[in-house]
Amino acid sequence: HTYQYEVKMTCGGCSGAVSRALDKLKDQAGVESYEVSLEKQEVTVRGTATYDFVLEKIKKTGKEVSASNHHRHGPCWLIDVPGPLRSHRLLGELVKTAFVGWYFL
Repeated sequence: HTYQYEVKMTCGGCSGAVSRALDKLKDQAGVESYEVSLEKQEVTVRGTATYDFVLEKIKKTGKEVSASNHHRHGPCWLIDVPGPLRSHRLLGELVKTAFVGWYFL
């Protein structure tokens, strides 16, 4: 997954605090990579961690955070499928998964 967050950062110290928080999540908590842009006031996170999990970790830095309207996977919705597997559409492709979660735009 790739998620983007709008984060109010006023200086290098602010962006550094967000980077340190995300560094703690790398490899062990489902964050594969991230980018923090002070100029764009934006944080992009890639990995298997959930949107809400990462959001809470960024919020713990004390920065104002909101969801960006630029979710890089585009619109995604859930479709019920009989049996233990569920499916969802991601950029027009049907993907089967045993985990059902919510995708935020």
